[in-house]
Amino acid sequence: MGTGLPSSKRLCMAPPWRAIAVLIGILTAWMPALAGLDGVELEIQGSHRLRYEYLHNGRRPQAVEHDELLASRLYLDATLRYQNVFAALEIQDSRAWLDDDNTPLGTDDVNTLEPIQAFIGWEGGDQLPLQVRVGRIFVVVLAACGL
Repeated sequence: MGTGLPSSKRLCMAPPWRAIAVLIGILTAWMPALAGLDGVELEIQGSHRLRYEYLHNGRRPQAVEHDELLASRLYLDATLRYQNVFAALEIQDSRAWLDDDNTPLGTDDVNTLEPIQAFIGWEGGDQLPLQVRVGRIFVVVLAACGL
């Protein structure tokens, strides 16, 4: 059945809960193997935001008179630790509904199921303060500027 929407719009209409299903599937596959190990720590955290925007009597020339947008952002972070080894998965899923083409509302809100970070690593103890990570890692670099 066709939806009458361009393919980019149909992709954005997929439910954001798919990200949760992926994370649960990965964790469920590994849980039987991890259940027998003492000292395994699993931490899961996340958030979900839902925002509605409505524009009435747009002020820009050639702007639509009325427009609306429903934006959703799902963020999940899971970290698994066993002795000196750890693994982390951080994903974000941002979607928008009800928007029209060329809308001035929230046009930067769509970024479907993006793995922000996914890595495994090892860290030394107190005697060796060293940490090694391999995978997709997000690094924030802040430049100091002298004024």
